[in-house]
Amino acid sequence: MNFEKKIVLVTGAASGIGLAVTKAFAEAGAKVWAVDIHNAPEGLSSDKNIEFRHLDITDSAGWEALVESIAAADETLDILVNCAGRIDFGLIANTPWETVSKAMDVNLGGAYRGIQACAPLLLKRDADAPWACVINISSMASYGGVPFSSTYAASKAALTSFTKSAAQEFAKLGQHIRVNSVHPATIDTPMVAETNKTVSTLLGIKPEDIHRESIARHPIGRIGCVEDVVFGVLYLADDRAAFTTGYDLKVSGGREI
Repeated sequence: MNFEKKIVLVTGAASGIGLAVTKAFAEAGAKVWAVDIHNAPEGLSSDKNIEFRHLDITDSAGWEALVESIAAADETLDILVNCAGRIDFGLIANTPWETVSKAMDVNLGGAYRGIQACAPLLLKRDADAPWACVINISSMASYGGVPFSSTYAASKAALTSFTKSAAQEFAKLGQHIRVNSVHPATIDTPMVAETNKTVSTLLGIKPEDIHRESIARHPIGRIGCVEDVVFGVLYLADDRAAFTTGYDLKVSGGREI
């Protein structure tokens, strides 16, 4: 796929899926504004197609400043990919509402603020130009829930619902922005590895047993890799997906929940 002359913004770009998505767009010719609350990994900022900035996605003022920078440098924005997220583990009985609220503020609020802030740039295009697009990274957890991680599952379910609402609203207003979501199952990322350690401690199960159970949940016989998710993102971002909006794309190895 060719994304030359496209301007892309990716959140959560310092690691995992966000980092892989950032590199893929840059390799396909796009200019990528890569943002994260953490520092950029070595080598990322040296790529001439990547502009790295620090951003706390729960900070509305930070979003406004970022959009001003993009507008000054590139005038418009073609693609927004909301990858940044957090996962929390704990029993419902022991999880304070403050933790739930923080998860919602990141997993739903980060994407919500991003779309609000970026919409003027996404809409700044010729009437006959391909529609801009937003891709939200949700999760298979949004469908079936996750024991011991109710905050994560609930916040991703909210993100999925918001994605569909935004897609319909933009279309009904005649505003040319497609909005879709990608729903990974278990993906081999640093966050998943850290999650396995946490669950191991919480439940007294060996990490390798958790890993085997994860594989068994996927009919295809393995957990996913970041490249599996990247391809789904690139498909939805491509101008040839012009008739696709409000869609939740499962990247799940056959897993249904």
